[in-house]
Amino acid sequence: MASWKIEFWAHPLCLCPSAECPSSLEPRIASTRMVAPLVGMHSNQFNYLACESYPIVACSIASRSGGVRGRIRSGIFHDFKSGDIFLDRAKTCFLTAAAAVGADGADETGDIDSELQEEARAAVVNVLLAAGLSEEKASTVVSSAPGFLADLVRAYKELEQELEQLEQFHFTALRKVEKSLLEETWSDESLTGDSKARLQQLASKSNGFAPLLESLGVSLSSVPRITHALSSQRLPDLMRKIEYTEELLTATVHEGRPVDDLMRHMMKNLSLSPDEDLQRTLSFYEKLEARRGLGALKEAHYALLQLIDSFPQIFLRDLENEIKPTVHLLEEYGVPREKLGRVILCFPPLLLKDVTAELRPRMKELKKVGVAARNYGRMIIKYPWLLSQSVADNVEETFKFLESNKVLKSKIDGIITRCPQLLGFSSRAALVPMIQHLEKCGVKSKRLGRVIALAPQILTITPEEFDDVVAFLNRYGYDTENIDKLLRRAPEIFAANIQGTLQRKVDFLLELGIKPAKLFRIIKFYPEILSMSVDDALRPRVTYLRNRGFANHEISRMVFKFPPLLGYNAESVLSPKLDFLTETMKRPIKDVVQYPKFFSFSLEKKIRPRARVLANRQIECDLQSMLAKNDDQFAAEFLGFETMYLPPLK
Repeated sequence: MASWKIEFWAHPLCLCPSAECPSSLEPRIASTRMVAPLVGMHSNQFNYLACESYPIVACSIASRSGGVRGRIRSGIFHDFKSGDIFLDRAKTCFLTAAAAVGADGADETGDIDSELQEEARAAVVNVLLAAGLSEEKASTVVSSAPGFLADLVRAYKELEQELEQLEQFHFTALRKVEKSLLEETWSDESLTGDSKARLQQLASKSNGFAPLLESLGVSLSSVPRITHALSSQRLPDLMRKIEYTEELLTATVHEGRPVDDLMRHMMKNLSLSPDEDLQRTLSFYEKLEARRGLGALKEAHYALLQLIDSFPQIFLRDLENEIKPTVHLLEEYGVPREKLGRVILCFPPLLLKDVTAELRPRMKELKKVGVAARNYGRMIIKYPWLLSQSVADNVEETFKFLESNKVLKSKIDGIITRCPQLLGFSSRAALVPMIQHLEKCGVKSKRLGRVIALAPQILTITPEEFDDVVAFLNRYGYDTENIDKLLRRAPEIFAANIQGTLQRKVDFLLELGIKPAKLFRIIKFYPEILSMSVDDALRPRVTYLRNRGFANHEISRMVFKFPPLLGYNAESVLSPKLDFLTETMKRPIKDVVQYPKFFSFSLEKKIRPRARVLANRQIECDLQSMLAKNDDQFAAEFLGFETMYLPPLK
């Protein structure tokens, strides 16, 4: 069995003020050692502890190894008149102390800190249960909140020290007071209570919010601030809102343009004066970028923690009447569920807005300029800030600007639909300088509207970024005349990112075996190749051709001869035509290496009818002779008459 030492804390009475009078408690003036269990001790075991001039005012219990368990205060034990100890009161105190450390005395070392941790854990569970959480949830929360438990134990120990100091204060202040008054003072119930009761009181201060937030993963430094912000909430209601938000974030599919790329683009290109919501969103982005980077928001739980940290007001909103209606509005506009979390992360203040008074009126601004409601969802996904007040206020001004620059009215709704980020630009600060630069580069005002209609995103770059693309193209043989032609044909290229888009396409072609000197011909003949996705278009089509038996040098040769080859979909274009070539026409698949333009002709309107004519007449010729001629030339060469008649298809 463990051995426990009961220590009495006493103070020498002094009724005369004197510098020599002790002003602090003197421990271990009287003590006794008991072998646990302490239950069932006889009162005569304490008789010899009476001390005539040292009234016992408190006691503590410690293990034999010396770990102090803490004081158990139960008032004055010493009768000043008779000199006797109040044995019943002392016994009650001892039994309370024994129960606090475990009366069975099983732990020889008296692992007091561990026992205090268990008491703290039980106290927090009780607080969470009282707040409305289930027992299972409460246990889970406490298990995931070691920091709060450690702080709770630390606070308890500090309270013990403060109470000791308070004892000293009382004795110092009452040195001139009679013994009876001293006894009355130390009977104060405010200084009574065991460790469990005090831990319960300390744990109740946060109403369960602090351990809950820590269990979610909120940083300990942020817990007090967020606890204060959310203190008006019921804990179960808060849990439901947090769980609902995390469900939205977990269901988010991050495909296509990375969310961090979209955030940086919106942050970089906003030239409007931001309203309060946009300012808070920009600060949110900057803070996240400085921590783990915006890309970390792909992790749903991390994203949830950042929302709780930066926008705790969201979780003050009513789930059924405020948060869910906002989400349902997004779905009504056409935002699919797998994109909802992405929109919320890009513009968190969205969840703080009233659907009827704020969000719907903002979207109605788009309707005024002809944007169809069926396009709202796609636009919000592309540019979530569309739901901000600053952007909504800029819709009409942007419409007037486009109209003044030769853009047909009938085209403006399509421009805004395809490039909603235009609405985040100030006409005077950003759009006018770009228009002036395009005119300087040779785009005449009468053609300006057509260029903007083809690629409205060209207005979202700066003149310096435009010149950088021109310099990039110059390296591959483009001169001023070719730049002008390219600008009229594929203006979207000038709005592309050089390293992330243009250089990737060039590197891909070089890896395919295209010589650097031949790149100019490919880009000039088919500039759209610079706008195509490497991962979603170019690479899958090259892979398909390799799987059909073409070597790299054969593919690069076909691309050089016919650059649009990589613009054709493998499933709907390349595969059916190759199958017809090999299975119906019985030709070697490598015939297309000599004439890759074969893929540009319609299978049903040209390839199949001509193949049938040649097969019926048992005429053999190469693919170019078969397909390059127009109908009259084909008829004159292979049928002997000037006009070709094609039998109807069966």
